[in-house]
Formats: sequence, C-alpha cells, structure tokens
Amino acid sequence: MVLNIRNRKLLIPFLIATGVVTLGAAAAYKQHHDSQSLDSKDASTEAALEHSAAEHENTPLPVRVYRIGTARTTYSSQSLTGTVKARYEHISSFRVSGKILKRHVNVGDRVVPGSILFELDREDYELQHKTALANVEVARASVAQSTAEEKRVNQLRRTNAVSASEYERSLSERDIAVGRLDAAEKQLQLAINQLKYCELRSDVEGTIVSVEAEAGQVVVPGMALCSIAQSGELEAVVDIPENRLMSYDPAQTQAPTIEVSFWSLPDLQVKAKLRELSPSADPITRTYRGRFTLKQPPSQIRLGMTATVHIREENAQPRFQIPSTAIVRSGTESAVWLVDCGSGKLTLVPVTMESFQGETVAVSGPLKDSDCIVSAGVQKLDASRTVRVWEIQK
Repeated sequence: MVLNIRNRKLLIPFLIATGVVTLGAAAAYKQHHDSQSLDSKDASTEAALEHSAAEHENTPLPVRVYRIGTARTTYSSQSLTGTVKARYEHISSFRVSGKILKRHVNVGDRVVPGSILFELDREDYELQHKTALANVEVARASVAQSTAEEKRVNQLRRTNAVSASEYERSLSERDIAVGRLDAAEKQLQLAINQLKYCELRSDVEGTIVSVEAEAGQVVVPGMALCSIAQSGELEAVVDIPENRLMSYDPAQTQAPTIEVSFWSLPDLQVKAKLRELSPSADPITRTYRGRFTLKQPPSQIRLGMTATVHIREENAQPRFQIPSTAIVRSGTESAVWLVDCGSGKLTLVPVTMESFQGETVAVSGPLKDSDCIVSAGVQKLDASRTVRVWEIQK
C-alpha cells in the first residue's frame, strides 16, 4: 500500500500505528532531522558573521593624522679640551760633544736667529784647531819641497843625467804632497767648524718653552737641550677619544664650523680649521691627536692656555619633527604610516630616529613636506585597511 502523506509530522505516528517502524527507528529519524536543522542554522549564522566582517573591513577606519611641517636642518656638535701650542717647535741640540760651560737662556725668553743658547768648553777643540793648523803648514812645506825637487829632476832629465823612472818618482812625490796638503786643509776646516759648534745658536725666532740641560753637564751630539716655539701660527692641540673620533675629510665640500674658546678669556672665540688628525691612536692613552690651526689669533692668546675646540657640523639628512606616538616599532626598525588623504590608502615608510624632544621625535627618511602620517593607534593598522581622516594635527 502506497501512502501519500504530505505532512512529515504525521508520518512517524502513522508508521508506528501501522507497525512499519519501531519506536527506536522513529527516535533515530527524529534526532537526524534535528541535527540537520541545527547545522543549517549554524551555517546561516557563520555566513552572516562573515558578511558582517567583510562589511566592517571595507568600512574606512577613522584615524587621527599629523601633517608634517617643513624639514629643519639640524646640527651635531662636540667639544674637546686641549692646549695652545705653536705649529712648529724647534728642538735645539749640539753638533759636537763636550761639557756645557754656560747656559744663556731660560724658559720664556724670546730669541732671534743667531742668539746664543748654550756654550761648551772650547779647550779640546782649540787644541784640535791648532793641531790641524800645524798639519797644514807641514803639508805646505812638503808640497814646496817636492815641487822644487820635481823641477830639478826635470832639468837633469833634459840632459839625460837622470833616468825617466827617477823623474816619475819625483813627480809622484809631489802629487802625494799636494794630496796631503788638501787633506790637512779639510781637517783644519773641520776643526774650525767644531770650534764654532761649541756655541749653540738659535736658527729661528720664537720663545723658549723648555730647557733640558744645565751648566756642567756633559752632552753628546743630538741630545735635546731646549725647545723653541717658533713665532707664527698657533694651534689648539687636543686628544680625541675613540668613541668621539670625527669622520672629517679636509677635502669634503662642506667642512664643519670649528671655533676655539679659552678658559682664561671667556668672551673670546676664534675660528679654526683642522690641520692634522693622527691616523693611529696613542699606545698608552688610546686617543687620537688632533691639531687645529687658529685663524688670525689675537695677541691675548699665549702658549699653554687651556683651549676648548667646538665642532659644529650640519647634518646632510634633513630631519622632521613628528609625535612620538606615530612611530611603529618592528624589531629594531622604526617606521610611520603614510596616509593618502584622498583614497585613505596606507603605506608603511621606514624612518630613522635621530633624537627625542619631550613628546616629539626627530626623524629622517623618505618623507616630504606636508605629508600626512597616522599619529595614534598605529600598532593596530595594516596595509590592507583603508582609513578616513578624522582629525588633522599640525
């Protein structure tokens, strides 16, 4: 018998009544029917949530925007303390050895070329001079005698009274005597020079800055006796630590501004330039010696004054002041969200943080004047979201 039952709710009672299915089968059918109903409801709910999320993502997110101002040129500076020295310091020493007889200068004395600094005991060198002079006289007499002998032998040779070998012997003796005379004269000149070297004279004009010897001291050639700061250029000499070493090239287009101030002259500042920077560190202090030439130093500046070198260098990369809340941190890198105010599109732009000033930070990077960046809630944004400008700060 075929039953045409249109209402499902009447199907199970009917089957039970007719004995077609058992009660257990009927219960299983009802459970299956209920689970299908729940699955369809869950699918509908999930689809609705997905649709709602898609609509939420497509909705522009309101953000607070900061409009970047004009880039400012910033400066980096450092100060180094040293002393004033002369560019050239002349070390004076004797060219001969001996005992110092007298010292003619003291520290601070002004000297000119030819001024006597030290004087040696001349007795030994005077004896050498007399001996050299006597040797010259002996050599001259020997030359005169050998020359006269050569003339006599030459006359006898014309009459064949002497052999050619005897004449050649007399000629050789004359040449030897002439050579000995030449050597004796050079020895005499050397003795004269050594006698003159017993007086140590200044070769330059300047000021005595140190004296290393006293009267009665025996010295050897080349031993430093005094230092003379040569008049002319003055320099500020400083020792630069490793962590403050400048990367300064004298050939670069834009050199840093360098000024020198003085502890004893607080109102005076003199422009300077870096003349020399040691390529290697001192083995003891581990610092690099820098010498800064003073430009047109006034007369008040004296040797040994405490000088402070101020180096002010313009940064090549322009810097922008932005709120610190606009910075996005990703590991060790920093960035900002750049906003296209028309389309609301976001672009992550890397920047370099240079310095902090309260609630703002100076950054450098591929930014331009009047660019707009997100200034709040930056950690919740991503490049796939669009935004709309809620407020613009300047």
